[in-house]
Amino acid sequence: HGNQIGDVGMQAFSTALAGGALPRLERLWLNSNKIGDAGMTAFADAIGTSGALPSLTKLSLRANEIGNKGMQAFAAAVGSGALANCDHLDLSLNSIGDAGLTAFATALRSGALGSLVELELGENRIGDEGMKALALAVGSGAMANIVELWLYNNKIGDVGLTALADAVRSGAL
Repeated sequence: HGNQIGDVGMQAFSTALAGGALPRLERLWLNSNKIGDAGMTAFADAIGTSGALPSLTKLSLRANEIGNKGMQAFAAAVGSGALANCDHLDLSLNSIGDAGLTAFATALRSGALGSLVELELGENRIGDEGMKALALAVGSGAMANIVELWLYNNKIGDVGLTALADAVRSGAL
């Protein structure tokens, strides 16, 4: 938390993870660093292809520099079954926009993070299109265990919130 870890450091850490390091790790907090798309992509590759971090239940990458490309890589890893035991995911205070959230929502819709109870996406660049994609995931019932959903300080308007309202009205959350 509050270090100066950037893409190079995250790439080195991800290489270690891919090699089988930390198989019993349950919580990973990498808040307030400088991890961007390249670092997130390396992390996604490590967890998606090697099955690294099988015991992880809590992941926080809050307050980094992750954008759509990093989020799309992360979504692909999650969609492949990585982080199946994760119940808390904090991606707030990044630069994730509609394209990143749409990719992530597709992974969520597949049921890949069925254990998730808390999802923090506040202070990103998510707009109505991203919200509509998230609403589809909610409406599918794949996010039925969510008890906390943080969406503050994004670019979500009436259209996005209406889509979410329609999804939750169906009883999916």
